[in-house]
Amino acid sequence: MNHESQDRKARIAKIKRYKQLKRLQQCRRKTRLNIVAAKMLTYASVPVLSLSPSLDNGSLAEARGYNNEEMIIATDKVVDIKHLQTVALNNYDISTAVNNIVANDGAEFLAQLNRRFSDISSRPKGRERKAYTSELYGNINYCNMAVVQTLKDTDTDYLADFLNNLQNPALCQSFIKYIEQTHPDCIRYADDISRTELKKGDILVMNVSRRNQSSAITSSGKHTVTYDGEDLISFNSESRYKPSHESGHIINMDKIREKELRRKLQTMSKTEAVFYLISLENKTQLAQSKTKVLSPQILAQNVSIGGR
Repeated sequence: MNHESQDRKARIAKIKRYKQLKRLQQCRRKTRLNIVAAKMLTYASVPVLSLSPSLDNGSLAEARGYNNEEMIIATDKVVDIKHLQTVALNNYDISTAVNNIVANDGAEFLAQLNRRFSDISSRPKGRERKAYTSELYGNINYCNMAVVQTLKDTDTDYLADFLNNLQNPALCQSFIKYIEQTHPDCIRYADDISRTELKKGDILVMNVSRRNQSSAITSSGKHTVTYDGEDLISFNSESRYKPSHESGHIINMDKIREKELRRKLQTMSKTEAVFYLISLENKTQLAQSKTKVLSPQILAQNVSIGGR
């Protein structure tokens, strides 16, 4: 009986791995298809063909295997621009784009948070560090403020309303109440953080610190940290440590990003939504060109078939 039970568990695990692999492959295919669609939309939008990306058969062959022969365009024939745009729009998968943008923005948030952590912790403790953090955040306990400011520095405008409407961003308790009001399904309470599942990028507002670093705790007894996949990143004490037996609220920032982005897309037409998502997926190029508007010319110069 025990042998049968082990075989059954092994079969279930194999099925789960297979399903996970298929989902990953499907996501990659849809991502590549979105990249092709983005190039096609650029081609349809740029009146001067010299500014358009190269739409050779080799590039568009990325779309093979999707049971959509319309995505394969012969370059030696005249292409109807409106038809090209329609095909690209119909083949652009918004859900895949949203998932990729949320993941990329979450990764950039953690990268910036680590840069800011290193910047502060590299300075000598005492007056020099205190003076520096006071310049950044004021003469306050800044564990929550550092996280909120990093969110503002790294996330795009679909989070602007959410972040700008937060009152008293320096207060950990205010952050908890704000999330409970705006996204109650994105926050949960854990009696023992070490015994609950954490997701990379989660923000935690803990009740008690057992690290004997009272300077890290705000007057309310709360302390905000961020989970980077392995450790908790702590500001106002500039320390890293493993989740322990502390209790507190866990905020799923990726879920908030997804909800806020989808909320903004609901106000747009399909065409507007697709171009907006293409802009978000090319934030690096936009930042380099110091613009928030992704014109067809900029897209033509920067969208690569290699993609993410």
